Amino acid sequence: GVCTNPEELIAAAHAGCFSMALSARLAKAGFTVNSVHTVGNVYLEKVETGFKITRIHLVTEGDISGIDAAAFQEHAEAAKQGCPVSQLLTGAEITLDAKLV
Repeated sequence: GVCTNPEELIAAAHAGCFSMALSARLAKAGFTVNSVHTVGNVYLEKVETGFKITRIHLVTEGDISGIDAAAFQEHAEAAKQGCPVSQLLTGAEITLDAKLV
């Protein structure tokens, strides 16, 4: 449709956060980052208790000067573990303030 849903927003937030984390890591390591483009694919599945996001698959492409495939993969894996949205989606405490007016 013409609208988006919360799962698509999570995928976009995760892809954006990952791209920024990867770009920052690569730049800090001395590489020239020409571009990083990431797409997040969220898998929403029916489970016994309703629906659940069961996994997120990130697909990234980088145009990075002076890096080989192995080093790029190493930095990408580290960025996947270190980006704040990845950390959130692997088990953050969720708190709530609810007020009825």
